[in-house]
Amino acid sequence: MNLARLRRIPKRLKDDLKIYRLAENWRELWFAKLDDGSLHRIRLRNGVVLNAPGAVSLNFLFHEIWLDEFYAPDGYEIRPNETVVDIGANVGVFAMWAATRAPNVKVLSFEPFPANAEYFRANQKASGLDNVEFKAAAVGGSDGKRTLYVSDSWMLHSLADGASSSEEGLEVDCVSLDTALSGIEKCDLLKIDCEGGEYEVLYTASPGTIRKIGRIVCEFDVLDNTERNGDGLRNFLSGNGFRVDQLRLLDGSTGFICAARI
Repeated sequence: MNLARLRRIPKRLKDDLKIYRLAENWRELWFAKLDDGSLHRIRLRNGVVLNAPGAVSLNFLFHEIWLDEFYAPDGYEIRPNETVVDIGANVGVFAMWAATRAPNVKVLSFEPFPANAEYFRANQKASGLDNVEFKAAAVGGSDGKRTLYVSDSWMLHSLADGASSSEEGLEVDCVSLDTALSGIEKCDLLKIDCEGGEYEVLYTASPGTIRKIGRIVCEFDVLDNTERNGDGLRNFLSGNGFRVDQLRLLDGSTGFICAARI
């Protein structure tokens, strides 16, 4: 066994213990992790139920969100009585996690892809979470109908021009960030994972809407070398009253940024 594999053992053991503590069907999660197998249903000890279509696996999202707590770096933990807005909700893995982090948390989630929306609603109902509000819509630069470019992957559908797609596109409802936050006095945490649409979401929002946001955690796609990249997001957020605490590339074409209002 080489040194790199030895160094990974403590993390693996820690993850295995956390899986056991979190999940009723922990054996299925262990086996799926060991052989990179498919995982379509997770039953958590806190009552959350997560299901995914048969053609996909929950492995990646569950490990990213529930085990590694990717969207909760230091200082970005969800606190009691906070309002969380979830753009790019998929089947609800983040929303169900956020809704159970602290007392009296409210989560507002947006997801335009019909199959994902169907699973989101079913997961919310099975989990018995009445502090989650769901809207079957994309968030973009304006209100109205938009074309959602449908990827071969169940997680990569996008409004962004030039998105990789397997079909011509799907017409979906879309709202601006101004509209999405219109009924909210303050968005304590804004989570964005919308495959290149993050620039449109943020750059077109009014100053008043941006001022409602306390903290932002956002995955981004690198789409060009001008404004639609990590540096562009950093410049925009810094110019709108935020302190950028983290900016890093995840690979050559995607990255992660988190920022808090000063």
